[in-house]
Formats: sequence, C-alpha cells, structure tokens
Amino acid sequence: MIDSLGLPAAADPQRAVPEHPGARLDRIETALRVLGEEELRLERLGLDRPRARCREARRFWGFVGGLYAMAEQDAATLGPSGDRE
Repeated sequence: MIDSLGLPAAADPQRAVPEHPGARLDRIETALRVLGEEELRLERLGLDRPRARCREARRFWGFVGGLYAMAEQDAATLGPSGDRE
C-alpha cells in the first residue's frame, strides 16, 4: 500500500475510486497527470526522495488503471447472459 503522506490530493490512494467507468477513468488519468507534473517539479528542486515516492505512486495508479481496463474489457466481451460471445 502506498502512504498518501506528501502526495497531491488528486493522487491519494486512500480516496475511493468512482464506480462509474467514465468517472473512474477520469480519476485515474488525473492522478497520473498530477503525479507526472509533481515529479517534474520535484526533479527541478532536486528532491530525490519525494520524487521517488511520486514514481512509486505513478506505478500504483498505472497498475490500478490496467486492472480496471482489463475488467472492463472482460465485461464488454460477456453477453447479456454472462456468457462470452
């Protein structure tokens, strides 16, 4: 689990992920974008440890995004009866 201490609020891993697929995608993409911007800012400041935390959080959100994408892809291939089409 990633500790949210020092991370931007938009990337806090303790915040609930929305249930609606569109809102969920927006939340994950926002977290990744904000963390990318923060990592660049920290690099300019020469703050290596906080920058490493941002990289770790970006990996986390990328993984979460991949899991949801796979789940949505699987759900899309199921027919109305729950069988694969």
